[in-house]
Amino acid sequence: MNMFSFWAKSRLKVDGSLDLHALPFHLLDVAAVADVLLDRLPKHLERLAELLDADRQALRGLIVRLAALHDLGKFHPDFQSKLPDRCPEELRRFAGTGEAPLHHTELGFGIARELELASLFKEQLPGVRASGISLLLTAVMSHHGRPKEIPANATLWRRSVETIAPPINDFLDRAFALIPCDGPVLRGKPSAKQLAAFSWALAGLVVLADWIGSNEEYFAYRETADDLSSYWLHARSQATKAVEKAGILPAAAREAFDASDLLPISRGHAELSPLQKGAAAIPIAAGPNLFIVEDMTGAGKTEAALILAERLLAADAASGIYFALPTMATSNAMYGRMADVYRRLFAQNAAPSLVLAHGRRDLDDRFTGSILDADASKPVSHPASDDANETAQHACASWIADDRRKAFFAHVGVGTVDQALLAVLPRKYQALRLWALADRVLIVDEAHSYDAYVSRELERLIEFHAALGGSTIILSATLAEDTRNRLVNAWRKGSGGEPALLSSAAYPLITAVSRGSCEETPVEARAELCRSVPVRRIASFEEAVAHVAAFARDGAPVAWIRNAVDDAIEACDALEKAGLQPLLLHARFAMGDRIDREAKIQARLGRDSTPDERRGFVLVGTQILEQSLDYDVDAMVSDLAPVDLIIQRAGRLWRHPGREGRLAPRELLIFSPDPNSAVDADWYRGMSKRAAAVYDHHGIVWRSASALFDAGEIRAPEGLRDLIAKVYGPDPLQFPDALNAASIKAEAGAISGRCVAGINLLTLKEGYGIDNTAWTSDVEISTRLEDELSVTLRLARLEGGAVVPWCKPTGNCASAPRRAWALSEVRVQERLAKGVPKPEGELARAVDAAKKDWGRWEQEIPLLLLEECGEGEPWRGAVLRKDGPAATAVYDDRLGLRFEV
Repeated sequence: MNMFSFWAKSRLKVDGSLDLHALPFHLLDVAAVADVLLDRLPKHLERLAELLDADRQALRGLIVRLAALHDLGKFHPDFQSKLPDRCPEELRRFAGTGEAPLHHTELGFGIARELELASLFKEQLPGVRASGISLLLTAVMSHHGRPKEIPANATLWRRSVETIAPPINDFLDRAFALIPCDGPVLRGKPSAKQLAAFSWALAGLVVLADWIGSNEEYFAYRETADDLSSYWLHARSQATKAVEKAGILPAAAREAFDASDLLPISRGHAELSPLQKGAAAIPIAAGPNLFIVEDMTGAGKTEAALILAERLLAADAASGIYFALPTMATSNAMYGRMADVYRRLFAQNAAPSLVLAHGRRDLDDRFTGSILDADASKPVSHPASDDANETAQHACASWIADDRRKAFFAHVGVGTVDQALLAVLPRKYQALRLWALADRVLIVDEAHSYDAYVSRELERLIEFHAALGGSTIILSATLAEDTRNRLVNAWRKGSGGEPALLSSAAYPLITAVSRGSCEETPVEARAELCRSVPVRRIASFEEAVAHVAAFARDGAPVAWIRNAVDDAIEACDALEKAGLQPLLLHARFAMGDRIDREAKIQARLGRDSTPDERRGFVLVGTQILEQSLDYDVDAMVSDLAPVDLIIQRAGRLWRHPGREGRLAPRELLIFSPDPNSAVDADWYRGMSKRAAAVYDHHGIVWRSASALFDAGEIRAPEGLRDLIAKVYGPDPLQFPDALNAASIKAEAGAISGRCVAGINLLTLKEGYGIDNTAWTSDVEISTRLEDELSVTLRLARLEGGAVVPWCKPTGNCASAPRRAWALSEVRVQERLAKGVPKPEGELARAVDAAKKDWGRWEQEIPLLLLEECGEGEPWRGAVLRKDGPAATAVYDDRLGLRFEV
């Protein structure tokens, strides 16, 4: 029995015979990929060497040797006996003798323990305790997404390992001879924190190496070889090809960079804004950096972030960018913006990739049309274009595009912040996300919009990112002082710097943080954004309807932003009764209908809209309208909300500079109860019970109303910090005692959210191991802490006896029906609808036929069958409620989904 008696991978040939890939070859395949990755991604290796204070090439050899152990557990009889006919006779008597079936990862731990493999690395890691080396072995062997626990005592462990020890030792002797790693790797003794941080990066690297090293296109199955050294050369050659094809190697940054190149040409900005000039001039420290950029809507924060990112790329501090946004809608909008500009970040002859990363990216034609076929290196499907323009189109290698976990390997990624937050939660393959992000500038937009739970996650993310050498840029219109300090000190904790205390009240402001410094640099505001928006309270729903109607009849485009879906539907109904034709947008439209409505808003109210397109256009919606879309109205009504959100909403009023012929005064009308009147516990609830549930800290809502109406205006930029401080600052306005109960409950909820996040999150200093207590839960932890459970429904209708999706398929490709079903989805709170009645008879058969091509997880999605109730009437269907009797669901593309009991 020799090392080639052991198999690692198997498959059936066309003739029914078994094809095997010998275990030594697979171990070397993955080691070779790790070696090529470290060779072709030198900044990754440099950061790891800095982290451990190690010799770069010696560290490379150590990592490659460790990677060669990743599937060591497959030597064990329990794994080999999965193919009884190919299991060596000497091993069969040991197969299945453990206390319980073990994964080959756990078997590897047992082998490493019995053979004392940690001693193999003592020479390279002098001064590192056995527990530290064991942590590195855990990171390497736990390459299937999460760390495994070293098995408890199992019968016949020692005897079975003694039997396989000779071929294992033979492999290790011969393999290590091929992988140079002479003498000590470390210049000093690393701390436990340094080793822990290194373990996260090592785990991600080995996952990536295993994924690429398992590609049969490059690593053909082979059962034996005369010379392991010749196979190593072959594996290195194939690894080079596989890594290059994966599309993950750096694209060259521009040598000569002019910040104005990143300005959106279509917007006609010939000069940099003051914020963008500040971004181009502010010093960039060696190593990782944190920048917090605060300025008004329309100041060019996105371009400022790109300027900072380009400078970091040019300084070799990163090889790419990931834009993290709060929602899929904001991600889609940013993806469109980046498609026009991202290539300008890189050299003219480079071929950078651009990827969209969120759960519904397959519904974006721009993204699906940009995926490069792995063989042809051309878009699989794309709107008609000539070959000369092909290189200018956004493109993404298919290997990156086929899995959201790989999205961070794109040179420019755009997606939800959730995709990045998964890197610090105990979710499968989180270490892969960390490894990829470490070489990306992480840009977090709309940072003010997150609740306590997500804010805590964001702090932990930038802590991890800094520890692995990554730079972060945080964008916000307004941040409370406490929030800024939390973000800065989370980053400093990860980077190894001392805590800092920010003190500047200047606005706009760029805060630049490195390990050794923290500088707050005021910048001038963009002249055309320096303005005062008068604020006036309106006291009743009827008054709000009258104002919107009057504005529209005068020809002004007007928006009314409400705080809850049913409130928005109520407003739309009232405006229609007043003779208007408002466009409604909220989260309870089918995805396809929502996409259509967003496109219509952009066409009617976007930067390129004409006076005729804008005239009298009435827009009603929920919080989607405060951050997801770039639109401009002449008049606005908003329901009372926390002050930072009101400031965001006001940013859509007279948003686009240079637009002439405004048909309404620049004034924000706020539908609000009077903060100066007698205030009881129902002060805010009396305006809207639904809004009172959405913004449950009624003290903050009262402070917002009092600050806004006392000021009588939103004065930008000089008045914004003061408004925020009066609501969220260390010495805020005191709200009436009658609001204490609701406010205390909300504050307790926020504290609880941070505490729950703290329990759920991974801990940097504990390293990639089972000792990280967050891994002990079997519950799949979410990036969001939802107060209410939600349910996804798929809307359908009957046509000719067949159940078809609400949104009709487009195109002739095979995926069109599946895409149509995805576009027909709508998400609702479980209290409104927890499911649908079970269909019977012919209807049940029609539903089964409609679902036959759905994926396994899709089969559980309730299919809400809607029936037409007359021409011009909404469609109706039945839903089951969480509590109480069944209800009627009502849907049309005018008002979306609502429910009648």
